[in-house]
Formats: sequence, C-alpha cells, structure tokens
Amino acid sequence: MKESRYNYFFQYDGKDLAFNSMTCAFAEIDNDFYQAMQAVRQGESLAEMDKELLKKMEEGGYIIDDCADEMRELKFRNMNGKFQSQNLGLTIAPTLSCNFACPYCYEDRRVVFMDTEVQDGIVRLAQRTADHHGNISVTWYGGEPLLAKDTIQSLSERIIPYCDERGVSYDAFIVTNGYLITEETGAWFKKMRINGAQITVDGAPEIHNTRRKLKGSSAPTFDRIIEGVKILLRHDIPVDIRVNVDKTNIDGTEKLLGILRDEGLTDCDVNFGHVTAYTEACNSVADTCLDMDEYAEHGVRLQKVLRDLGFRSEEYPMYPGIKGNYCCADSLNAFVVDPEGYFYKCWNDIGQKDRSVGKVQDVDGHISALQQSVLEKYMLWSPFDHEECVDCFFLPNCMGGCPYNGEFLKGNPECEKWKYSMNDILKEVYDHYRETSAGQAV
Repeated sequence: MKESRYNYFFQYDGKDLAFNSMTCAFAEIDNDFYQAMQAVRQGESLAEMDKELLKKMEEGGYIIDDCADEMRELKFRNMNGKFQSQNLGLTIAPTLSCNFACPYCYEDRRVVFMDTEVQDGIVRLAQRTADHHGNISVTWYGGEPLLAKDTIQSLSERIIPYCDERGVSYDAFIVTNGYLITEETGAWFKKMRINGAQITVDGAPEIHNTRRKLKGSSAPTFDRIIEGVKILLRHDIPVDIRVNVDKTNIDGTEKLLGILRDEGLTDCDVNFGHVTAYTEACNSVADTCLDMDEYAEHGVRLQKVLRDLGFRSEEYPMYPGIKGNYCCADSLNAFVVDPEGYFYKCWNDIGQKDRSVGKVQDVDGHISALQQSVLEKYMLWSPFDHEECVDCFFLPNCMGGCPYNGEFLKGNPECEKWKYSMNDILKEVYDHYRETSAGQAV
C-alpha cells in the first residue's frame, strides 16, 4: 500500500481531520490512523495493524494499492465522463424572448420562437436516442421559456409517450424567472413531467427589483416571484433559488435569506451564482463582478448564514464533489438548442451562430468546418494539458474548471472556488455534521 497524493490533514477545534480530494472522504482521525499512515509511508509491514482501520482508510482513498496510478484514474474518469453515455441531455430554449431586462444578461434578446421544423428535428433526435435505449433529460431554458408554453407542451406530448413505450426514462427541469407562474402552472408542470425549477431572486425587494426588472415597466417583481415559488412547492415541485451575486448586491444577501426564511422557504435549495462577464454584451457589468477568491470567501460566509437560519437545503453545507468531465460543454451527447435549431455545447454560446456545432434539422447531415472546430475545442479541452492543473490538489474536484473560460474566454484554466475556500468549507461541514450526528466522524 502507499499514501494517496490527494490527502489533506489539518486540526480544527482540537480534532484531527483528514480529507481526500480523490474520493471526497472526510473523517475525524486518531493516533491509530496516524500510526498506520506512518507505516505505509515507511513501507513497513501492515500485518499487525487493525484490519478494519486499514479497510476504512482504503475505502476513503487515504491509502491505495502500490500499482494504483491516481493520475491515470483521473484521466479515465475524464474520458469516461466525456464519451461513455448513450443518454441524451438537451437544454432547449423554445424562445430567446424574455419579459425581463436584467442588466447582467449575456443572451441575444431577439424575439424568436421555435417553429415546427425545429420541433420535428428535436423529436427525431429524442426518438433515435430512445430507440437505442438511451434516457432523455431536458432542461427548458430561454429567454423565458414560459413565454413559449405551447412549444414546451407540444414537444413534451410527443417525446414523453415515445420514451414510455420504449421503457426509457424521461425527466425535465426548467430555468424560469418565475414571474408567469400561476396555480394552473403547477398542475401543468406535473403533466409535462417538469420535476424541478430554478428561479432567481437577487436580493431583498429593494435590490431585486432593480436587477430583475420587467421589460418596459417599472413594476416590482419580487413579491410575485416569491408567490410563484410557493405555488410550485404546493404542487410538490422542488425549487432551487438562485441568487446571482456581484459587488452591487452581495452585502444585502443576508437580508434576503432572512426574508426567505420568514416566507417559509427553508426547504428550498439556495445557491449563489457568480456573475461573470462572459461575452461582449456583459462588458458593462465587468467592473462589478467579484473575483473568484472574493466569491469563494462570501460563499463560505453565506453557508454559515444558511445554517444559522435553519435552511435544510441539500446544497448545504457546500461540499466538493468528484468530477469526471466538467459539464454539458465537454460531454459528447449533451447539447443546447436555440429556437432556430442551432446546437451549442455551452449555455453561454446560445444565439451566437458562429459558436454552433450543427443544426437539429440536419442532425444526420454534414456540419461545417467551423462547427466541427468548435465541437473539437470543447470536447478536447483537457486539464491534463496544463501543468498547473496536473500538479493541483483540487484537480479531482475541479477538472480544470469551466471549458468555456479555459478555451474561449481566458485561454487557460480558471481555478474553482475550492482552491480559495476548501479549508473553511471543511470546517463548516464538520460543524454541521457534528451538530446533526452527535459528534460522529463524517
């Protein structure tokens, strides 16, 4: 046996703790653990060691077989995540039109709705996947997707029965501003198998109403959105509340969380989106964006606020995960589809036709050299091409960060929040589980 290169040991509140970024195992450890680790480091016999302890150390990834190659395993994870799935992930924007005019929005705001030809192409793609026993996962996106409910219904009523007939799974999620949600919407979501929603609330009313603004109107949106959240919860549809944070609203976020608690929304997952200047359309807000280290620091602080306010979110406490590939952008069988039928690999590219990787109408046909080039850049993006990633302790949790940032925006990897806040996050996680598990090891 040998020691993993991804072990991190530290002391907190009089306890010795161990984290392994390869497995995300986290444990309170004792002197027997240290003695076993020292024996492993020195190549001594483990025959006299506690077999149950050694088993747990191996399960946690703290010690590994002599023949194990962790870097090779990470490369395999990465390739497997990119290419293995026969399932289909579709982010579908039935329209880019929106009833909001948010100042940080990066999207093309043309009024375009999806026609029947594009819908037919999406259905053919879904049917082909189902015929090959692949499951289908859809995220409705926009613009504001609820401006195109007829398109959502038409596609859902054609794809869902086809999946059911072939015994494959279909699930759907929606990203919506929440303003158009009514009681009827909740029942309609159920019928369309939309099993969850993300709704953005950017601060207490006085902040939110200046950021999440109706197009062509000064009418406030906060109260109506909160009511939309409650409607979905009454219909047993989970809601993720997203708070897009930057320098202009970060200091008011605690007040928002208090309001959400008072509104009875502590069962919602609350996550904090990092406002970033992704495209030229975002240049006007670039100066107000938080740096990654600032964003990470605030994230830890807000996690503590969530705990103190009694939120029971699955997103809390924030905790690193094991990554294979990063996201849909570097996953072969995942696409974003705009209303005109153009395929994209990244949500940030939607509406920018020079970043498309094909058209759904020509799904079996030829794609241009430019489209092929964009696809190749996303799919061949690799943290293993960058020495700073290969040498990084956080590589298993980050995998080089956002491919869009690394390939198109910055030209090199951008470190994730874990690099800046892992120690504080682990302390927060330890406090949380010590409270909820009567001091047992995590």
